[in-house]
Amino acid sequence: MAKRSKKIEVVARPRGRGRKKRTGVLSYYKFSKGGRVAGRIIYPQQPDGRRPTEYLPGAYESDEMMAAYNRSMGHWLTHKTLPPWVAEKTRRAKPPSVRKVLKVGKTVAQVCEQFIEHEKSMQNKSAEEIRNCVYAFAPLVKLYGDEPAVELGAGELIQWQRHCREDRGNSADYINGNAGRIVRAFNHAAELGDLPRKQVAELQLVKRLSPYTPDGEPEREPVRAVYRDDVEATLEYLPEAAADLVRVMLGCGARAGELVRMPADELQEIEPEVWAWFPSAHKTSKRSKNAKKRPRSIVFGPPEIAIIAKRLGPYQIQQERTIGAPVVRIVPDQLPPHNLVFRKPNYTGNNAHRSGRPWDRNSFRQAIHRACKKAGVEPWSPHQMRHAACSELYNSGIAIADVMQMLGHTTMATTENYITPDLSGLVKLAKVRK
Repeated sequence: MAKRSKKIEVVARPRGRGRKKRTGVLSYYKFSKGGRVAGRIIYPQQPDGRRPTEYLPGAYESDEMMAAYNRSMGHWLTHKTLPPWVAEKTRRAKPPSVRKVLKVGKTVAQVCEQFIEHEKSMQNKSAEEIRNCVYAFAPLVKLYGDEPAVELGAGELIQWQRHCREDRGNSADYINGNAGRIVRAFNHAAELGDLPRKQVAELQLVKRLSPYTPDGEPEREPVRAVYRDDVEATLEYLPEAAADLVRVMLGCGARAGELVRMPADELQEIEPEVWAWFPSAHKTSKRSKNAKKRPRSIVFGPPEIAIIAKRLGPYQIQQERTIGAPVVRIVPDQLPPHNLVFRKPNYTGNNAHRSGRPWDRNSFRQAIHRACKKAGVEPWSPHQMRHAACSELYNSGIAIADVMQMLGHTTMATTENYITPDLSGLVKLAKVRK
């Protein structure tokens, strides 16, 4: 057994500022593994960044261990290099785990872009829904866009909710809807094999924000029907193209996003003085289980037909032969620009480039708000006209099931939220009790 008077540790890098490297005998260290106490030598850091470790055989400070230690130290002190039996030994390569394989995959920004491209390829997705997805993904990409998508968990989604609530000022209902879009984006990536299913399940468990304040009051006032007087006062300050769109929407109760993209060559005459449009893709076409049983139908009466005919110009009525009931189509002599019935008016000056372009829901709402400001009335939105049309039909005695079909709702509970009943029903009951 070799006699050791003092242990001297070799340090690969100088310790402290200005200290030089020291050379000498390497020390061995005690360790225990699996109930066995043995010794090991930790060599200095090598140029490739490794710090090799040699595990000595035998029990701690036994003859076998000290013989192996003297052998290694003899080579180190003589050649100042790693012993060949240590330098040639390489660690067995372990197969990478699933998390490490996925970690080198797509980032959060790439998952969002991939889902947006998927939504654009779907025929039943409107441009408004694509914009909603872009708006929902923007703060998520800002916070975690460059990070691996596999590392996005419930904590990051909660932080996104807080950012939308405090910095953006979004309502709870709007944040909950956007959270569903984020979950669908990650679910789509999981279907493609880019993310584990367990991660999507974790994101789905994030608690939805409550639409009520701590005092129990609703976070925002519910949408109410717009008054007819306010609509009539606003029409005087709207462009003719926008005023026609308001009158048609108030008459048929359709959504603004539906009418602004109504093609001019898809109108049909189902009865004399009754036109209809059957959109192939609408808001609930994919979400509703009964979408195929109850397709969307938008019906126009004589007042709306007069406005639409003015926007179309000269047209002809042609009957097509089909299996079953014949189809009577409205065929314009000349298709309007963009093949849309409603388009923006002709502007002059700086806005001349927008003349004749298609409306969208935001530009239509902004035009109404500008007209409300000029008319001196409280601003109202196009969605309030659907509430007004629903309330007027219900209060006039139309069955709620027919009103539900006109609005394109899939449940009667949704239609009930649109109705603002008046006192006509109570007056009838009072007259009955004599």
